[in-house]
Amino acid sequence: MGHKAQSSLFKGIAFAVLCVVVVSGYFAIKDLAGEQSQQQQQSISPVFALIEKELLQPLHTAKVIADIGLYEPFFASNEPNADEVVSLLASLEDKFGHAFYLAHEASRKQYNSDGRVFDLVEGEVIWYFILRDEFDSQVQAVLGKREDVHLFIDVRQYDEQGNFRGFAGLGKSLPPFLKSFNAFREEYGHEFIFVNNRDDIVLSSIPDLSPTQALDNKSRIGIKTFSEIYWHAEFEEKAADSAEPSVIVEGKLGDLLISRLQLESLSWNLYVVTPLSFRQQEVNRSYGLYIAIGILISFIVYKLLYYVIGKYIYQVSSLINKDDLTNLANRKYGRSFFNRMRKEYRQMSVILCDLDDFKKINDVHGHAAGDKVLRLVADTFTALAGSRDLVVRWGGEEFVLILTDSTAEQTEQLAQSARKTLETLFIEHNDYRITLTGSFGLYISRDLKESLDDMIEYADKAMYEAKSAGKNRIKSA
Repeated sequence: MGHKAQSSLFKGIAFAVLCVVVVSGYFAIKDLAGEQSQQQQQSISPVFALIEKELLQPLHTAKVIADIGLYEPFFASNEPNADEVVSLLASLEDKFGHAFYLAHEASRKQYNSDGRVFDLVEGEVIWYFILRDEFDSQVQAVLGKREDVHLFIDVRQYDEQGNFRGFAGLGKSLPPFLKSFNAFREEYGHEFIFVNNRDDIVLSSIPDLSPTQALDNKSRIGIKTFSEIYWHAEFEEKAADSAEPSVIVEGKLGDLLISRLQLESLSWNLYVVTPLSFRQQEVNRSYGLYIAIGILISFIVYKLLYYVIGKYIYQVSSLINKDDLTNLANRKYGRSFFNRMRKEYRQMSVILCDLDDFKKINDVHGHAAGDKVLRLVADTFTALAGSRDLVVRWGGEEFVLILTDSTAEQTEQLAQSARKTLETLFIEHNDYRITLTGSFGLYISRDLKESLDDMIEYADKAMYEAKSAGKNRIKSA
């Protein structure tokens, strides 16, 4: 399904659900003023758009970048090159508009996209040791940076043996959050309180509940807990039997409707606080029921739309994982794909193809002709590969097919098909017909400990044997 069709589908679902909300609201509370009902209905759906923009997009950006192995070379080193780390983080900040960082356990240093590099000293860099020692969730969203409070998305990093290697993630300053929430409050009258799984109030549109800057370099950021709120006990008592309740509690200036929604990606709860008029208490109790119904149904729509987050993952992956010329996967994504398959104990095979006399094509006909050849070969190998396989441009005129669950016979057959197909290919360039052949090296892994680079090395040796034997041949390692 294309993006336009997908967008139209979800717009249709949202429209249908909102129609149900309007009709059910009419029969449930037909004595309420029409203008008031319309205003409340309009205020519910934007809550979820606000959450997706301000919280879920940064969360998935941080997690995808960490999962694809972009930081792997640095965590594999006991003392990474600071300039290389900062350069990568700065490029990510340019692409995505967030501050990026890497906290390295082996060297006990933190690298930041703004160029700062400092030691992770216990007692001074408080957040690192708390998250490292007390919590083991893969993704944490916490507050940090004493002088300018940020929300940080922290992704834990491990090696293949499960040993902790540090954190990588991104930070977003609090003022944009608070600006968005305050604008929403002024328009719709809702207050927001975001509470993490440790009962800390991480974000809030209520100024008295917002985190405060640290007093000095060794103090912690001022964070209030949810249990400190005066209506907390009454809410917990009334909401005891409901996972996502909407209940009315007594406020200082009149009744409050408190709705709790679970944000599963962050392991947070969102509390939406809506003041109710004291003088129209009975009417507003019915109105509160309508709000609860609206939030519940809209939240169902949100759950459906949540899966569209895959488009953000695709966008992030496309920026990092693709070869610009051929649109194939690059080496980095090839390694990430191979490691995922290895974790499922899959038998893996590789086919390495080096185009014969490609330098001659560039020298005689120019790089434009060479680029046309590379794109043609990329499209051809993609068409031949199976649905569980991956085609990678390994570099220059070298292509690698990573095969999953392929037997020796199947690998050989695919390589023969690729070799024979190359023989039939040609491009027309400046009235010249340029034909193609390739030399192939195969390797089928029978050892689950072998890395992709090990397999490529063996296949590369076999490919050079094919070159030495006269080219346009296949050799197995």
